[in-house]
Amino acid sequence: MKKLFLFALAAFVLTACKSAPKGESKAAPSQSPFKVGIQLYSLRGDCEKDLEGVLKALGEDGYDGVELAGFYQYAPEDFKKLCDKYGLRIISAHVGRDELIKDPEGQAKLYASLGCKYIALPWADRKMDLPAAPGYNFYLDDLRKISEACQKEGLQLLYHSHDFEFENYKGKDLIDTLLDDCGKDVLKSELDTCWCHVAGTDPSEFLKGHKGLCPLVHFKDYVGTPGGNMYALIGKEDKGGDKSETFEYRPVGDGKLDLADMLKAAKASGTKWVIVEQDEPSEGKTALECAKLSIKNVRKAFKKL
Repeated sequence: MKKLFLFALAAFVLTACKSAPKGESKAAPSQSPFKVGIQLYSLRGDCEKDLEGVLKALGEDGYDGVELAGFYQYAPEDFKKLCDKYGLRIISAHVGRDELIKDPEGQAKLYASLGCKYIALPWADRKMDLPAAPGYNFYLDDLRKISEACQKEGLQLLYHSHDFEFENYKGKDLIDTLLDDCGKDVLKSELDTCWCHVAGTDPSEFLKGHKGLCPLVHFKDYVGTPGGNMYALIGKEDKGGDKSETFEYRPVGDGKLDLADMLKAAKASGTKWVIVEQDEPSEGKTALECAKLSIKNVRKAFKKL
């Protein structure tokens, strides 16, 4: 009877292990209040050369998921198979407005089929799309159409902020006007901590003041003094001028931002995922080395929460 019981117990445990989704065995430690992902734009050069090698390294480093910025010549279903293989969830995707509005239903179905819970708009034209711009009402109409299609597939539409959305217009930051005019069910925020700080706004204070509106947060760090054309670092020439001589990205926790304070604020705000991002590697390190340092610093900071 004892042997029979032990055999049944072993069979139950084996079945439970087999039925657990890939990646569950690599879940964040119990004391961690968030899952940790990375925006693959940070590793775009490596992804173009060896996507599987990148995903394998990220899984080994302890990342829970990835945020998409394209498929790097892979079919979407094959991309997902690679993520599954290395225990990485596809959390969200950055998709441009033009691409989304051409076929909002098709795009929503595609990303939902990959397991995404969020689609984020990565950029807006300050001169045409945002509050006080001539195309603002058209932009709002597009966001509502896109969001409606997303909601039908169980997706939440997000807006990824930079620094210019924190400009004040009629006593209110542009980002707040945008979120208010859309409504919290239509659009939520994907705050970028670096750009928020560059704009002169404390990321922790923004999170505290926007509870329930920041399910994903880009944790990005930097050193130096903002100036020049910082967007030249990521191929955006909107502001003109040369690259800043002092502004430089850093692995999360290795720059001037207060990582512990931001994590506390994100926890209080109801954030679900910390998304690491570093637009360019620094200090002679590779993009993968920077990604490894970032998650090491984030996991260490979790223990102090």
